[in-house]
Amino acid sequence: MRIALVAFWFFLIACTGPSAATNLSIEGTYGYETTGDIITLKVARLSNNSSGGSSGTIRLSLIASTSPYSGGSITGYSLGDFSTLSPLAGGYYYYDIERSAHYTPGPADGAYYYITLLVEEYGLNCGQADGFCVVDYGSFNNTVCFGNCPPPPPPPPVVGGLQDTTCSNNAIVVKFWDHGTQDNDRVTVTVNGEALVSNFDMNQCGGPGEPNSGPCIFTRRLPSNSAVPVTIFAHNEGSISPNTAALKVIGSCTPETQQWELYAGESASIVVHTGSIGVVPPSTPLSRPVTDQSAYTISNGQIPLTAVQVSATGTFGSATLRVSLDIAQALQTSLATDLAAATTYNVYVMALVPGQAVGASAPMWFVKPRAPGNWGPVQWPLASFLQGVILGAADNQVLIEILSSMNITALAGTEFYIGYGTSDQEMLAAGRYRGIFKAQ
Repeated sequence: MRIALVAFWFFLIACTGPSAATNLSIEGTYGYETTGDIITLKVARLSNNSSGGSSGTIRLSLIASTSPYSGGSITGYSLGDFSTLSPLAGGYYYYDIERSAHYTPGPADGAYYYITLLVEEYGLNCGQADGFCVVDYGSFNNTVCFGNCPPPPPPPPVVGGLQDTTCSNNAIVVKFWDHGTQDNDRVTVTVNGEALVSNFDMNQCGGPGEPNSGPCIFTRRLPSNSAVPVTIFAHNEGSISPNTAALKVIGSCTPETQQWELYAGESASIVVHTGSIGVVPPSTPLSRPVTDQSAYTISNGQIPLTAVQVSATGTFGSATLRVSLDIAQALQTSLATDLAAATTYNVYVMALVPGQAVGASAPMWFVKPRAPGNWGPVQWPLASFLQGVILGAADNQVLIEILSSMNITALAGTEFYIGYGTSDQEMLAAGRYRGIFKAQ
């Protein structure tokens, strides 16, 4: 890599491909933000998919170029000199990567530049002067002008009736519904690789009016200042061709409401360019409780579904969350093994809050103690929500009120968990916990 220092860093990279037997790849979302003269780069996950061995030292770069990058050599300007990552063993990954550096914008020449995230690995046989070669990259769909900017280029062509949207928020609400005649159109809708619905009958959304509740409204906290893909796949055309419906993305977005028209087997993909405001509109209804444990960060809890009944009512501006825990149901499983000899147990209530919501670089755990205590960061031993509950009391039915008309507009993406045991460590060791609700 040859670097010449002018008024900014200028890069000329001639890629010869990775020299080591590693397989580094970006996974999940990535983005960047600038604050004054600081630029911060964020990557959800960087994996070494090799079966063994280790990578070389890893460097991440943000490059501004006059044309989109699709591999090979790249000529452009580095936006910051980020610190490197240590070598990564095969089969392992880094997650929630965040690197900040002094921001060195490109030239104020009135040109629009494409931004590319490069993953470079150090190798003795790389062929570059400094030993770093590009092994993976990620592109941003939007272009950037650094000064004396003419009007931006026209938006990309509309596909299936949809076009990219730009939002001030990163906590967004996605709605879709059949705005015309309901004719059993079936779709799969994904946001950032997550399937919101799969082979879903649009008649369940209601229509033709915009829904205010139901199975077609989703709240998601997305990475700030990032490009997030949204895809709609048409499984059929219903009884009236083509497959048509309305899509609305709420979060100070432009455009906000669009309509798609697709034939069976076609898909439309757009990009939602997020901002950095992480607040959901207060009137947004709460979604249905998620029962599939694979949807939670901690997915290996052993409390059975039959032992809990979850009620989530209200809106993000006034949320109420109650759980009924039936210990008798849990005692019919292997969870009873160590608890049978005990006469009392404790109940614990925890929440995993996205780092962005609390100004942290990674998600943070909070615990809710018994009244009159309020939510606070986790400290060990865990404070119990209920203590000394007698086995067999009230038919082992425990009602837990986790939220009561609480404003959670800034907590999109938060996961709530309950657990029980003779102590916090005994609960964790026995797996007596379960994810019960995601604020989405």
